[in-house]
Amino acid sequence: MRESMGLFPGDGNRSKIVRRNSRLWRMVQERRASRVVKYRACEGEYFSSDFVFQILVLLPIKSLVRLSCVCKTWFNLINSFAFADAHLQLCETTLICLDPKPQFPNPYTLSIDLRLGLEQFSIFPTDSSRQYQQGHLHFLEVQNSKIKVVELNITCSGNILATCDGLILVQLGKNKGIVVMNPMTRKLIRYPLGTVAPISRNLESYGFMYSNHEGKYKVVHLFIDKRLHVGCEILSVGTKSWRGVDGPSLGLVRKFAQESVSAIGALHWVPDTHNCEYIVSMDIDRETFFTIPLPSAYKRRDRLVELWGFLGLITHNAQPFVMDIWICKGLHGEAWSKQHTIHIDSVTDDLVPVTASRNAREICFESRGDGCYYVYDFQHQEMRRIEMEKKPGWNYGPYLPFVNSLVSWENPRDL
Repeated sequence: MRESMGLFPGDGNRSKIVRRNSRLWRMVQERRASRVVKYRACEGEYFSSDFVFQILVLLPIKSLVRLSCVCKTWFNLINSFAFADAHLQLCETTLICLDPKPQFPNPYTLSIDLRLGLEQFSIFPTDSSRQYQQGHLHFLEVQNSKIKVVELNITCSGNILATCDGLILVQLGKNKGIVVMNPMTRKLIRYPLGTVAPISRNLESYGFMYSNHEGKYKVVHLFIDKRLHVGCEILSVGTKSWRGVDGPSLGLVRKFAQESVSAIGALHWVPDTHNCEYIVSMDIDRETFFTIPLPSAYKRRDRLVELWGFLGLITHNAQPFVMDIWICKGLHGEAWSKQHTIHIDSVTDDLVPVTASRNAREICFESRGDGCYYVYDFQHQEMRRIEMEKKPGWNYGPYLPFVNSLVSWENPRDL
């Protein structure tokens, strides 16, 4: 009777405690369930792997580097070749450079020389280190019709030789070798320099390209020796040594007018600095050299570029203030075809082509007169000047085409 009337002391407190514990238990279960949902979402149980793939591939490179730490599934996805290749197709082309900079680097700066153990850390530079000043790696980013200099917080002694798919080929100072590196992921690997030293730096050139046949990136070293013979050696990234191959025929190459350009399955060089009527190309899979006649004689401000997925040539027409854009679509006897004509004014007559955007809607030019950059818009057929952010101590050049990607030489490709 007392129990039914609730006359036991503490009976009301006991019921309150039970209700409170039940609410607490429900909260614990709800939180646990939410964590399970989040975990399963990461594992792809609630979202298909294709759906997660399509979302992540649209994100910028910095976000992807952070998201790769969310879970093992996302790490494996983001670091797979299929994802890196799909992300690469969406990346826009920019420009990258390694320039000396007098400012002291921030604490998060990566020194390639220090990581490889090629020098010791010192606050006060020695006489030997002054000769090979540390260059700071940065790239250009176009924002609202302005060019912003984005520092990558990476330093090394030397210069950039070539770029390919977001990888850079860097020659270190003091004959320390060459480095293949992805500046965004900071993965790098070191190799020795070419086995044959040229007469001068102007008489050698490095090319860098992916071989679909072998599924490897290849570094190609062309050089002119003391007998004026053009030699060639190739290093497949992942191997340990250079190997010699037959170079171009005697007399085809005299000087290198610009850096090598990779397009349509081959590396291409302009073998002279003035009035050259052909280019020298190497099939990256077959490792054989041949020549391609040019539609017009190569002049000082003309340039080879990769354009619309093909080999492009931008020439200054004999008619004042006119440039022609030519396209070569294959290596097997295809003729050059003129795709476009650009009319410019007298103020920007000294423009030199630098690179084209990935979708080839725009072409970037550098003015050798005022050091400014100009962009030609194909859709509106207009040339506009791009203001560049000024920073003290920057030399601004030379720049090479570059894309911010997750590509690595370690991921095998499907052949």
